[in-house]
Amino acid sequence: MAKKISIYAGAVLAICSVIGVLFAVDNYVAKAEDVRQLSLRLEQKIQQDAARDLQNRIWMLEDRYNGKPCPPHVLAEIRRLKEDLQLVNKEIDHLRRGKQ
Repeated sequence: MAKKISIYAGAVLAICSVIGVLFAVDNYVAKAEDVRQLSLRLEQKIQQDAARDLQNRIWMLEDRYNGKPCPPHVLAEIRRLKEDLQLVNKEIDHLRRGKQ
């Protein structure tokens, strides 16, 4: 009788140990949804940094030539920067909508 009880107790303990290990592995491994959200947040941060840099470059050029005649290549640069900024802002909006 004591031998049967020790076998049952050992089996229950082994099953509990396996279940505990499975829970530990499940908590250790990142979930696909968590990775996707983190990836979206990182991409959004990168795009926001790019937008900030573009806007700072535009302001720097506008401040430099404020009230002065602007060379054509600088006007073209400002126009290109503004187009790039619009594209980056659209990408940021797309990422925000994708996160929701």
